[in-house]
Amino acid sequence: MINKLLLIVLLISSGLSAEDGGQLVLDAIDNYEELESDIKNVDGADVSVGFYPESVETQVEGESADIDPFITTGNLQQEEIKKATSIMDSGQRVTGDLSIPQDRLIEANDKELYKSVARKQRDSFSFYYIKDSFDYKDSRNVFTRTYETSPGSVRGGSLIISWEKTFINSWVNVGLGANFGAGFNQGRGVFANNGDVSDATFTLWTIPVEVGLSLELPVATWFDLAFEAGPGVMGLYQVRSDFERGAKGKRRRQVGTGYYAEAKFKLSLSNIFKRSGFAFFSEYGVSNTTLDFIARMQDYGNFQDDITITGQSLGIGFSFDYF
Repeated sequence: MINKLLLIVLLISSGLSAEDGGQLVLDAIDNYEELESDIKNVDGADVSVGFYPESVETQVEGESADIDPFITTGNLQQEEIKKATSIMDSGQRVTGDLSIPQDRLIEANDKELYKSVARKQRDSFSFYYIKDSFDYKDSRNVFTRTYETSPGSVRGGSLIISWEKTFINSWVNVGLGANFGAGFNQGRGVFANNGDVSDATFTLWTIPVEVGLSLELPVATWFDLAFEAGPGVMGLYQVRSDFERGAKGKRRRQVGTGYYAEAKFKLSLSNIFKRSGFAFFSEYGVSNTTLDFIARMQDYGNFQDDITITGQSLGIGFSFDYF
């Protein structure tokens, strides 16, 4: 008797806990028999898709069985489309959009930057060769006899390294330039009394150091005209081979003062060879590379010896503009 009472109590308590837990208790449904009949009439295909209790024939259209049919996805998709369209309209790249490779985007941005700075510069480095066709004049005509007319004489010309800082970039670029160079001359010594050629070899180094105002006019996309002028000092360093090392007169040093002026026709290699120009810009930050044709004049004097170096000459070199 007691066992039967305990069994009844357990059944009642399990039914109450199921209802409290939100579970469906078939005994608690009024139309249980009708619902059970509807469930039995549903075939396997309908069950695999899922149905709403109020209509066994209503199925979720356009969605797979693993998607919750009670979540509406249409509004979310529309919001994502609107967001992506807005980003693309503003010129930005949509995250996950692989239609344009990242390296092509970087290249496109660099090309636009290269175009914007190709005619501008902040710093410029150049080196060029100047043929030594200047006039060296002294009262005894020693230079001419030693470095011009003696057998085996050489006038090697000058190699000049130049740096320029640009302060104004406009229809004309204005800056400050500084030059440092070295020139080489060599010849046989000549006796002053009879003009005989000695066995001694004389070597003369010319070392100009100059500072000047520079103007550059961008005439066209493929060439510029540049001008530079200013004061300078010229060092002369002479060495003769017939004296022992350390002997007086073995080496002679002297410094003179003067001025210089240069005109340059700068042919833009970066605009002629655009692929190489862009590669130089990408790798080294060179906004413009030019082949320079140079006309130079100079006038130096006031040396310890009675000598002047004047005249005009031509040269050729390269310039590299940085921005």
